Amino acid sequence: EDVKIAFESVFEVLNDIECKEEDFLAYKKNLRKFAKKYYPYNMAIKMLLKPYQLNALLQKGLVPVVEKGLRILGI
Repeated sequence: EDVKIAFESVFEVLNDIECKEEDFLAYKKNLRKFAKKYYPYNMAIKMLLKPYQLNALLQKGLVPVVEKGLRILGI
């Protein structure tokens, strides 16, 4: 909700028109494409696994498997 409020404010200032729901949905769609392409999956997965203190070899093998699964799921 905070992102939507911020987007609406910036959109209205830049475009000098009222922000509609379709504008925010289009923004979210474009943001998803960008995030899927550039999101640092590798780093995020390592951060999530760190508290488990897994063997380095196990973690090294697990990270690419989890990354591939997340990409297949579209997350």
